[in-house]
Amino acid sequence: MPDTVFRSPVSQIAEVPTPEAQNPDVPSTIAEVSPALQEELRGVPYSATYFDVKEIWNSDKLTLKEDLKAIDQYYRNRIESGEFKDDIKSFETIIKMAEKVTNCSNSSSTMRIMKIAEWVKFMDRVKDIDKHWEMYNSS
Repeated sequence: MPDTVFRSPVSQIAEVPTPEAQNPDVPSTIAEVSPALQEELRGVPYSATYFDVKEIWNSDKLTLKEDLKAIDQYYRNRIESGEFKDDIKSFETIIKMAEKVTNCSNSSSTMRIMKIAEWVKFMDRVKDIDKHWEMYNSS
């Protein structure tokens, strides 16, 4: 058995072709698209991607579509007000905050979407009250 060879050395290394340069202005993955612009660029709001419910977005379940839109709109409002910058980490921060307040972090995606949507609608109404209060109070 001393002449038995179990492996033979490899003398060639396969060449890996280098990827062609891509246009830097066109994002190649969802992660590169800002959450605020994803629906406009990809046709699906970032919240549907985040909760992994793209199939709901493409179905006839209008209630959840409206909830997903509400979540994305809340995010865009926070970006426009300067509270957050437009990136995935900010979106996740807002969702984690909403999950904590609504106690739904261990719930199903559908339940999380529904609870978070109601919370963001409530928070938008509170912001409106604050704006109106400032308007009446400054007179």
